[in-house]
Amino acid sequence: MIHVVQRGDTLWSLARQYGVPWTDVAYVNQLRNPDQLVVGQTLLMVPREPKITSKLERGGFVYPFVSPWVLRQTLPFLNWLGVFTYGFTEEGRLLQPRLTDRRIVEQTKAAGVRPVMILAPEDERRGFSNELASRVFNNPAARARLIGEILETMAERGYEELNIDFEFVLPEDREVFAVFTREAAEAVRAAGYRSS
Repeated sequence: MIHVVQRGDTLWSLARQYGVPWTDVAYVNQLRNPDQLVVGQTLLMVPREPKITSKLERGGFVYPFVSPWVLRQTLPFLNWLGVFTYGFTEEGRLLQPRLTDRRIVEQTKAAGVRPVMILAPEDERRGFSNELASRVFNNPAARARLIGEILETMAERGYEELNIDFEFVLPEDREVFAVFTREAAEAVRAAGYRSS
């Protein structure tokens, strides 16, 4: 906002009028002597940005082979950390990551950071498969088994949140995918965890 200086204006009265610190007005307008305003002079009155009162969520993702040193250096800057990746079988059996995630989850929790379990449609060969996902989505017993094993693993490993990371869901599976994510989210929340 632009203000044209009038007789009687002072830097302090203008700062109060516009709700801007007088030091900001002096700095933005490059005033060498803030006591000498000239009638007709134009001043840029830049209001301060509103203070952000909500906490910004900062997170990241790691594989179980991350170095302990990198993890120690990174965790102080995070609120949550997702660990790649849990897959599953056609029958809804949960597949653990290739390398154990216990150390990462323990180190993450010790740093006061929320460990997040990542679920993706990975098969036994650790390849992504939208056909595998489709078979599980369309099988209520497999969905229930998978959700049950997710909850058991979250409790046993100490995870606090579940992230469902499914890409390339078949178009014809959009409704059953929504059913699966709703069922999983409801079960996870009912058990006292978060879901994303």
